[in-house]
Amino acid sequence: IKLFGKEFTISTATDTTSLVFFGSAQEVSLSVGQTDSVPSQKVTVAGTEYTVTLQGVNANTATVVVTSPTKTETKNIDQGSSKKIAGLDVAAKRVSAFTAPEGTGSAALLLGAQRIKLQDGSSVLEGTDETAIDGTIVRFGTGENPVNLTTLKVTVFAPDSSNDFIQEGSS
Repeated sequence: IKLFGKEFTISTATDTTSLVFFGSAQEVSLSVGQTDSVPSQKVTVAGTEYTVTLQGVNANTATVVVTSPTKTETKNIDQGSSKKIAGLDVAAKRVSAFTAPEGTGSAALLLGAQRIKLQDGSSVLEGTDETAIDGTIVRFGTGENPVNLTTLKVTVFAPDSSNDFIQEGSS
């Protein structure tokens, strides 16, 4: 779906009260446990090089290791969720566990993922920490429930009237 001029994927974290989307800088498909597996890949996101490794898969959870120039960090990410790992936003678009051997499988990961959450009557929420974007409000065309959504309206307004005017010579 295209929002704000950018392509987004609807997350499985979408429920009856909110819509969750992931935009990404890059998508990679990694796998572990097979002879033709590709467990890691080097990527550059926003000018920083990272090595992203799929360490293992269990049901709908991927264990992901990210190495940045300054640190290495490992986290589990459920399908449809996102986490910041070693400074990189990573979303698990799809996670598939193989039946054997245990811990093997594949994952499609969105790197540099921009997570957006929309709830009727609330500010647009951005990132894994759900930071409210000041000066925004979301309205669903069908009321509070996105299941039968007919329209989606994001209103942008001045969040603070004291910052509406910049006098010449001031900053």
